[in-house]
Amino acid sequence: MHRIELYLAQPNPRRGRQFVSDVYDFTVNVIETNPFAFPEHPTRLSPAREFRRAVFHKDFIIIYRITDDFHKFLRIYPASRNPDSI
Repeated sequence: MHRIELYLAQPNPRRGRQFVSDVYDFTVNVIETNPFAFPEHPTRLSPAREFRRAVFHKDFIIIYRITDDFHKFLRIYPASRNPDSI
């Protein structure tokens, strides 16, 4: 997240800070309130199917894991990237 903020802040520092704020709001107000609203993220590492994939602002993918106690946000990456190459 910090690398994305720095990249977006190059032309405009306010844009980088706003992006981080928007992601935080999305995770708290949308994902945390209804974590099963998003589709499963296909992975061979999790036969329990506990990983989910949320699209943020059409341009970014947020991968998170659902457990009994909490939700752990694992990765955010540009939707244009192949997740296997990251």
